[in-house]
Amino acid sequence: MKRLILHPGTDKTGTTSIQMALKHNEDLLAEHGYHVLRTNRVRPDSGKHRLAWRRAEHESWAALAEEAAALADRDVQVIMSNEGLWMQPVDVFERLGKLFPAFEPLVVLYVREQADYIQSLALQRQKKSEKAFDFTDPDMLSNLLDRRRDHMEYDLACRRYEDALGEGCVSARLFARDHFTRNDLVLDFFDTIGFPDLDRVVLAIRFMALFSLAAGAVVLSGAVAASRYQRVREGALLRTLGATRPQLLRVLLAEYAVLGILASLTAIALSTLAGFI
Repeated sequence: MKRLILHPGTDKTGTTSIQMALKHNEDLLAEHGYHVLRTNRVRPDSGKHRLAWRRAEHESWAALAEEAAALADRDVQVIMSNEGLWMQPVDVFERLGKLFPAFEPLVVLYVREQADYIQSLALQRQKKSEKAFDFTDPDMLSNLLDRRRDHMEYDLACRRYEDALGEGCVSARLFARDHFTRNDLVLDFFDTIGFPDLDRVVLAIRFMALFSLAAGAVVLSGAVAASRYQRVREGALLRTLGATRPQLLRVLLAEYAVLGILASLTAIALSTLAGFI
């Protein structure tokens, strides 16, 4: 099956997570006939594809045309992902379609409910002191809505895609955890494009999570080992002042308990905030 799968990630819909998953699972995708475009990659650890969208003469278009020609006779499903794609005019999508004339187009579009989208933007600005957002200021909220109104016209975007690539080419997905396949965005994307082996994707995601935990454990053990000399010195000083061994043990346990609680509270707060953003 020959398909051109476009992922024009809208704002605040986990596009980076999908792009990293495309890169990390590139070999697995290739086994099942999927090809993540290799030209104009933004960075080596991501499947994000970059183009000078409105400059047809730019070398990035020439590189893409060369890769498209190499894929013309292959029975593959080509994937392109870039959040800069979704606001482009019709002629950009027409140009992409012409590069892959024998490929059936599929646009996978994740959209965030508009009120949730505005809230996410406001929270993001609230985190940055230079762009602090005042939730009680109606003028500030109105200005944000005015600036981002065109980013929330999802129906117009879908019409642009269909005008350029054909009616019915858009698969619009609501960006909400309870709407995702197995409550996971990456799995939902792979399921939407028809990838047949989701269990192996789950395995890859779990491996990356375990790898991150293992790396964190190594860093933590290194930090503890680095502070060992200081702990020994502090212990010797406290023993000189009359502290007993059980007292020293209680001091250390209390210190690490407080650090653990603070780290847990910070992680909970950040993960909760990330859920809104």
